[in-house]
This record gives sequence, structure tokens and C-alpha cells, in this order.
Amino acid sequence: MSALFTKLTLFVQKTFSLWVGITFIILISGLFMPFLRVDRLFIFEDEFSITESIISLFKNGDYLIAIIIFLFSILFPAFKLFTAFWINLKIKKSPAAKNIQLIHILEMASKWSMLDVFVAALVVFSVKASHVANAALMPGFYFFLTAILFSMFLSHVLKQKVKA
Repeated sequence: MSALFTKLTLFVQKTFSLWVGITFIILISGLFMPFLRVDRLFIFEDEFSITESIISLFKNGDYLIAIIIFLFSILFPAFKLFTAFWINLKIKKSPAAKNIQLIHILEMASKWSMLDVFVAALVVFSVKASHVANAALMPGFYFFLTAILFSMFLSHVLKQKVKA
């Protein structure tokens, strides 16, 4: 298994920019696709995407929550991908110590990436536990989860590339 992981890491290192682009497309898809479906009283059904939720929160005057979701669901993951792409371009031009510091910051940020996924799981659990409504995760959740996992893997690959 370790040999397979090493081969995969080497492959991704060689095609890093392509993988950042693929991850960005998956992230954008996850942000605009339905993320969560809530069925109320077996009659009413609502589907939400992350972007629709942010817009709805702004319209309803919940600015703080909308800004927090915008920062952690849209801006933060996009910034991480842009930073990984930028570091990859600068690896050959700047000293290894500076790149390692940037990658360390990127890795620290990766630890917070799964927060949105856990919050979505908590929302589904709480809605189902209420017995008034039912909630189900939609494809947008899985696209978003895939993008977060890919970005975490890309941070790991970048660290291995700098160390090499």
C-alpha cells in the first residue's frame, strides 16, 4: 500500500498544476450544486447549495453567519488552492526554507478545512433527530468533501516535493 501511495504522490507532483485546477473545478461545483435537502412534514422539500445559503442569509439580515460561511466555505478553500499553486510555481525560484514555512502554514490551515463537512453532518443529524423534518446530503456535499480532501492531499504532496 505504501508503494502505491508513493507512486501516486510522485505522479501528482509531476502534474501538480493540473490537479490544483481539477480540485478548483470540483470545489466550484460543490459550491453551486445542491448541498442539502430538507423534507418537512413529508410535503415540503427544500434544497440548498452553499452559495444559495449565503445569499439567503444576507437577504434575511444574518450578515455575520453569511460572512463566516463565505469565508470558510468559499474564500478559505480557494485561497488554499491558489497558495498551493503559487508555492508550486515558486519551488525552483526561492529557497527551500521559505517554501517549507509556507507549506507549514498551508498544512495548519488544512486542519480547519474539514470544519464545513462536520457542520453539514451535524445539521443533518440535528434535523433528523428533531423528527419534524428529514435531511439528506446532496451531490454538492460530496463534491465539496472531495475538493477538501484533494486540497489536503495536495498540501501533503507539495510538502514532499519541497523536501525532495
